[in-house]
Amino acid sequence: MKLIMNNTEFNLLRDYIEEEFGLSIKIQDRDMLSKRLGPNLFRLKLGSFKEYYEYLLSHPSSKAELNSLPSVIMNMESYFLREKAQFNVFIDLFDKKRKERARKPDRTIRILSAGCAEGQEPYSISISIRSSGIPNSGCNIQIFGLDIDPFSISSAKDGVYNPYSLRGVDKDIIRKYFTKIDKDHYKLDDNIIKTTNLLQGNILNPSVFKALQNIDFIFCRNVLIYMGMKAKNRIALNLWEALSHSGYLFLGQSESFIKQDVLFRPVHFPDVIVYQKKVPHTA
Repeated sequence: MKLIMNNTEFNLLRDYIEEEFGLSIKIQDRDMLSKRLGPNLFRLKLGSFKEYYEYLLSHPSSKAELNSLPSVIMNMESYFLREKAQFNVFIDLFDKKRKERARKPDRTIRILSAGCAEGQEPYSISISIRSSGIPNSGCNIQIFGLDIDPFSISSAKDGVYNPYSLRGVDKDIIRKYFTKIDKDHYKLDDNIIKTTNLLQGNILNPSVFKALQNIDFIFCRNVLIYMGMKAKNRIALNLWEALSHSGYLFLGQSESFIKQDVLFRPVHFPDVIVYQKKVPHTA
């Protein structure tokens, strides 16, 4: 039997989800929300969306269910080397940073994929660096992937992907870094998986970034499009604080931090805009 979400139930779930994750859900999204959450109610044997709300609010086992909601509500579909032009710009900036860092005591370059879903983005970063031919001598590279959904993190650690995740990827890259398991699955090279530290956490929570400081490059792409302005401002500040001096932030092509010009300055490249951390001048 199909469950219908009434306005009261919608308001309860919308407000709770926005408070927890910053996701902006409009009244016209009610049917979408009802459709996507319906299987969760069936799995948990709940009879209404009000019961589901109460489950999220107080059930002892609700944490994993709650943290999986962004993946259910948002379009978490991703693929390797998405927005290739951005990776080309990243490699150029990475090479410059590598040469700078080689002359400093701290020779570690830190890279974060915030909202990494099932790992396609952080693993694409690792593949791009390896495929660039840039020598790694003189610096250490740390790549982090962060996502709120524990199931996505677990899937990323497995490193198994369907052909849709590899659409548009050069065949040479697929041959070099993937092993075909069957017609529907490819296994990523374990050496790539080992290059990434995968962490579970909410990017709205400043405490999550205590272990992620002095990051030179942050990719936070196609996450902000789902957020309300209040959440965007909180995320902008968290990312700004996590970035190293003059570190770079990559957003999705349809996203921007235009209203965050106090924190970031846009750097224009052909077909790509990157946001660089601004550091206030001190007297």
